[in-house]
Amino acid sequence: MPAPARFIIRDGPAGLMPRSVSQPTTAQPTISLSHSSRGPYWRAATDQERITYIQTMRDVMVGTVVRNFDQLSGLNFTTIDSQAKGEKMVLVRGTFNDATGKRPPVSVGWRVITPSAAPAKVLDVEIENISMLVTQKQENIAIIRKNEGRFSALIEAMKERRQSR
Repeated sequence: MPAPARFIIRDGPAGLMPRSVSQPTTAQPTISLSHSSRGPYWRAATDQERITYIQTMRDVMVGTVVRNFDQLSGLNFTTIDSQAKGEKMVLVRGTFNDATGKRPPVSVGWRVITPSAAPAKVLDVEIENISMLVTQKQENIAIIRKNEGRFSALIEAMKERRQSR
C-alpha cells in the first residue's frame, strides 16, 4: 500500500472572493449530492422543478463550501486509508489535525464514485461519522412533508437559505 497522502491547507494570497468565483466550475462536475439527496418526492417534481432544484442545490453546496473553507486554514489533512466499495466506489478516510493543538482532530470520509469512462464524483462527505448526504436527504424530505408534498417548497427553502447567508 502506498504511503498516505498528506496535505497542508493554507490561506491563499487571493482571499475568499477568488475562491467563490472559481468554485462553481470546480464543484459542479465533482459533487453528486443533488442527485442523491432529493428523496422519493423527485418523481412528483415537474421538469422545471428538477432543473431548478439541481441548479439551486449546486449553488447552496458551493456557497457552503466557500463560506466554510477558511475554517480549514492551518490544518493538516492526513489520509488514513482508502477502500474499494464495489467496482465503482471508493471510501477515502482521513483526519484534519491542528498543528497548534488548539482544535481537536476531525475525522473525515469521502465516498467517491469512480466510473471508468467519466470523472470521479464525490457522492458523500462524512464528518465525525455524520453523513452530509443522509442529513441533507432527511432535511429535504422533512421540508417537503411539512409543505404537503410540494417539491417546490424545498426549492423555495433552499433559495431562502442561499439568500440569507
